Amino acid sequence: MPKPGDIPAVGRWTWWRHLLYWMGGTLGRLICKMGGLTLTGMENIPEEGGFVLASNHMSYLDPPAIGGSIQHRRRLCYMAHAGLFEIPVFGRLIGAVGAFPVKRGTADRKAIRTAVALLRGGQPVLVFPEGTRSPVDDAHLPSELGAAYLAALSEAPIIPVGIRGTSNVLPRGAKFFRARPVEIHFGPPVDLPMLEQGKRDKEALEGAAYAIMDAITDLTGLPHPGVMGTETAVWPEGTGDDWKPKNLNEEDA
Repeated sequence: MPKPGDIPAVGRWTWWRHLLYWMGGTLGRLICKMGGLTLTGMENIPEEGGFVLASNHMSYLDPPAIGGSIQHRRRLCYMAHAGLFEIPVFGRLIGAVGAFPVKRGTADRKAIRTAVALLRGGQPVLVFPEGTRSPVDDAHLPSELGAAYLAALSEAPIIPVGIRGTSNVLPRGAKFFRARPVEIHFGPPVDLPMLEQGKRDKEALEGAAYAIMDAITDLTGLPHPGVMGTETAVWPEGTGDDWKPKNLNEEDA
């Protein structure tokens, strides 16, 4: 078992951080329940040890919705856009409940080291392979390689998550929550034979990223978006391989 000092600070749960996490997760779950919450696959959540939850991303509500759904079994740490930590009070709050910053669109080595240390220390980590929220409700963005890279470095299992409906509960630009149905489906661990024997070359990572996204789309029922930077990539209408989300300060949400 890892020593407490071996686990990054974000993964060390004090009583007051436990309390904040429980409050945030309970609120997220209650918001989803307003319009009806469907949960499946809870048996796929490991009761101990590190694992990666790899989910599609539709709304800022996704982290508390997913975390609140499994908080009776595990507490999550999760990667969050670095710009969120610049927001007064809010940035400190999300850090207290398990978030750590990642610079979007870059190979953020510090975030990767933190995630790997958490996983090796037995902590579960939530990541979004698309890298940001999909701009549309009926399609995913092509996957980045982050989740596959974490699997290769940490050898932690990848549990896919398919979430639908949160973009209707908290649409972009909305100031209030709406009562709409939400579905959260947890799948079995993704089989990643291409990463066996320590492989982490570009081809292996792209194959793993495709397999992870394949497991997610099986749960959401939406078309497979492929992997960014490969011939498999399929971008939603209005986006493309040069599309980038707006800077946080320019977004309406």
